[in-house]
Amino acid sequence: LGCGALFVAAGILSARARRKAHFEPVWITLGLLLILGAALSGAFGGRWVAWEAALFVLAAAVVVISFLYRRSLYFAMGVIAAYVGLLRILGDALEGRALLLVVAASSLAVLGLLVRSHRRMKATA
Repeated sequence: LGCGALFVAAGILSARARRKAHFEPVWITLGLLLILGAALSGAFGGRWVAWEAALFVLAAAVVVISFLYRRSLYFAMGVIAAYVGLLRILGDALEGRALLLVVAASSLAVLGLLVRSHRRMKATA
């Protein structure tokens, strides 16, 4: 989490200081991958309830900020991380064909959401 936060901070600072600002998307993408990956790793580990809550808070922050700044890659990363965390909860609650049906339907819904939001962000940018 700390390393990911440092990457995000480096990206923001490089863009604001106009020093190697073209690397800003690389820094932030790597940072978000580390942060969301760490939260997902915790969510699939032992104390998963606290990590799930942290994951949803982090993913929500990424989704809101990326939507405001029209960054569809970051938006998709936040949505997918939250969705994978939700699949962990669904995996505990359902089994068999019901789980398969819910995963298939929700995957299509998330894909539709990502396509629609990408088009909307691109159109208003």
